[in-house]
Amino acid sequence: MTSVAAAVIRDLMEGEGRSAGLRLDFADGDLHVTRAAGPEEGDEVVTARSGERVFVTPDSADYLDDKVLDARADTDGTPVFGVSRR
Repeated sequence: MTSVAAAVIRDLMEGEGRSAGLRLDFADGDLHVTRAAGPEEGDEVVTARSGERVFVTPDSADYLDDKVLDARADTDGTPVFGVSRR
């Protein structure tokens, strides 16, 4: 994940427990991002150097394996996540 994505995750997860993070699921051609209290069984856990955590669902791990998670702010300030090849 990029440093921008890590910073957005840090902001989104403020006040959550240390095991919390974002869950990524790539399904039906779309990236689904949800907040999670912790990883579910089978999730791949990716931790940024600064400690932010992302949980990748088992069905999405192969597709997302060679990708980088990035984030930007939408026109109304809402974070938007996306992935691109490394």
